[in-house]
Amino acid sequence: MPNPLKLSLVEQLLSLSLGLTLLGLVVAWKWEGIGGAFVLGGIACFALVNHGIKMNAVFAPLLIGGLLYLLCWWRTRKRVISAHDELSGGMNSTAGLLEGHALSWPLGPHGRDGARPSKMDSSHHL
Repeated sequence: MPNPLKLSLVEQLLSLSLGLTLLGLVVAWKWEGIGGAFVLGGIACFALVNHGIKMNAVFAPLLIGGLLYLLCWWRTRKRVISAHDELSGGMNSTAGLLEGHALSWPLGPHGRDGARPSKMDSSHHL
């Protein structure tokens, strides 16, 4: 294995961009938006340094995966914002944050007040 410090600048940047892409795939398991941005940023950096890339069996799945992670994050974010607007009575998210509504959301499995349902309560199925 070659010494990374003795590689040319172009080779170091290509290695760094590939590392960023792979790191993005790992991070995206927990945070889709950040991970997807890392993946696409790494591929973009690789393309800039390498003066373009050809889509092949290596880069196409990485690009598609990064795009799908960002799409998943965007759709989930959109649902969270609309659910928050319903809870805050249609106010925008800034007003909800100022009044503390966003700090109590999501509500969790036990309902709005956080109380656990009684064993006799059949309306909650855990």
